[in-house]
Amino acid sequence: MMRFIRGASVEGLRGIPLESGRTIRPLWAVTRDEIAAYADKEGIPFVEDSSNREDKYLRNRIRHHLFPEISREYQPAIAGHQRRYARYFTEIHDFLSRACREVAPGILDERGWIRLGPFRKLHPALRRVFLERFLLNGGWIAAPLSFEQLEKVLALASRSTGTQRYAIGKGRWIIREYDRLFVTDAPALPPIRTVMCPVPGSVNLAEIGNCLTVEVVKGSPRSYPDGRREACIDGDRIGSRLWIRSFRPGDRIVTAGEIKVKKLFIDRKIPARLRPAIPLVGAGEEIAWVGGVEVNHRFHVTEKTRRVLRLRFSRPVRTA
Repeated sequence: MMRFIRGASVEGLRGIPLESGRTIRPLWAVTRDEIAAYADKEGIPFVEDSSNREDKYLRNRIRHHLFPEISREYQPAIAGHQRRYARYFTEIHDFLSRACREVAPGILDERGWIRLGPFRKLHPALRRVFLERFLLNGGWIAAPLSFEQLEKVLALASRSTGTQRYAIGKGRWIIREYDRLFVTDAPALPPIRTVMCPVPGSVNLAEIGNCLTVEVVKGSPRSYPDGRREACIDGDRIGSRLWIRSFRPGDRIVTAGEIKVKKLFIDRKIPARLRPAIPLVGAGEEIAWVGGVEVNHRFHVTEKTRRVLRLRFSRPVRTA
């Protein structure tokens, strides 16, 4: 009844389960009056927690006032109905939970995130339970969500543009990024403060736990890296130092034409929460390389390039 009043989902409306992990509740279906009568008949000492008499707790106000009123004025069998409904919701929940386990391999990706394409094809009732099982089993929430909270998460999952997020408590967020839904304690990564790197030389980027090394390549490079971890650029356009920092509004880069770095991120489907942690490498007023993403075409190595610089991060830049 408490959870019904607060607007619980099916998970909450089933009440306290008869079995939960290593816990079994053998008196789940026995009323307080039945227990007291049995104790009295068998001469078993009966002790009651004194807090059970205090109306400052919702459970006690329901027990002392709401249930007696309903029983007296509307339905004498309300207690029995409540127990039957709890069993009924437990049966519904157990059935849907088994269905969730069966469909999970097709819904969850290798990271354990929800793939929204197949998720949206589930029956609405199964979507609700799947989401709640996903959050509870992952340890992201300690108690079932309210019906209202679950509706907001479902609405989040139904959207198809941009990055959306919803706070589920204790500094945790459920986030929809493109076609995935997941939970995190960090909705956005910290930005990289501006640091300088000598050419040649190296510099640590503490915010992202990475290190950039710059070296001069003798002659033309034998191969050109794919850009996830390293890149080769025209060193003739670079002086004695490079700068490294996070993206800023208005930053631009030349690809097929000049575009904003923000548009480049959007076109490559790089989540907004990761963008502050993507290192931009440049010299003077120009960006030479959006680390792990794209080399500015103005800095491409050509036949006329006399000095080639190889830029290498100690680990791949995270873009997904």
